[in-house]
Amino acid sequence: MDELTDIYELIERAIIEEPGITITEGNIIKQGYNEEVDRLNSASTEGKNWLINLEAREKEETGIKNLKISYNKVFGYYIEVTKSNLKFVPENRYIRKQTLTNGERFITEELKEIEDAILRFTRKTC
Repeated sequence: MDELTDIYELIERAIIEEPGITITEGNIIKQGYNEEVDRLNSASTEGKNWLINLEAREKEETGIKNLKISYNKVFGYYIEVTKSNLKFVPENRYIRKQTLTNGERFITEELKEIEDAILRFTRKTC
């Protein structure tokens, strides 16, 4: 009779000792078992910090003190810059996303990656 040791070992490596009661609670897969799951879990806990750090770094690098990173359901995450500061926007990194009356909204490759991670986590857990 097969003792199913291979399945036992897989479960032992993958599942935490006391997972949530339902699958929608998350917290089932052990840290380090799967790189993509680790990244998604990190997005759920660290996503806001990633955005705060990116905003601070962009303010520092561009010199635009009132630059802000925001989100809406139509455009996703974006960097908003007022018209008076458009001359400081790095053209080689910022991609124009939307024109406003008093400014512009942009995205960068890094912001898009953060957005993808955060939104992918949200979609997979809902």
